[in-house]
Amino acid sequence: IFLGAVAPPAIIGCLLGGGGGAVAVDVVGVLRSVMSLAIIPLLLGLSTSRIAPKFVENKIRPLCPIVGIIATLCLVTGAAAGSSKLLLSEPTTVGYAILVSTLLPIVGGLASLAIARPILRLKEHVTRTLVVETLSKSPTLAYVLALRHFGAGAAIVPAAAMVTLAVVGAAVASVWSMIPVPDREEVN
Repeated sequence: IFLGAVAPPAIIGCLLGGGGGAVAVDVVGVLRSVMSLAIIPLLLGLSTSRIAPKFVENKIRPLCPIVGIIATLCLVTGAAAGSSKLLLSEPTTVGYAILVSTLLPIVGGLASLAIARPILRLKEHVTRTLVVETLSKSPTLAYVLALRHFGAGAAIVPAAAMVTLAVVGAAVASVWSMIPVPDREEVN
């Protein structure tokens, strides 16, 4: 969790603002955003699950798929609508940027698939979750961080990637839902 909170602001600071770069980067502001968007909700969910596992299992877990779908639809359509004028103004340039920004999470998903089982020895269901989350959540976080810290122009590429990767993530999750997870896994 610590690495997930610290890595994005550190990488953004190094790539964009390090050594007197042309882009001013508020690393502390980006860290706050990552904490409020990802780490705090994650810790709250884990804590709630630890404190009240039966409540979570019986009352919250059944709602998660529909809440996740609605939240994804709101994020994707909001990002696409908010960036539509900029997306349509430079179709060739934006097309290349969308291709690259879409390939990056796909490569990340494939890398997590290649590393999770054979190297990290994660269970199948954890590996599947890691891959789908890498595919579909990376551009969402990038969009919100770009919009908050760099303006609408910087947010158009992840906005477009969100649309593409929401479909890719849903397709991967759908295919995997048809392939049963082994009841007994030897890997821990």
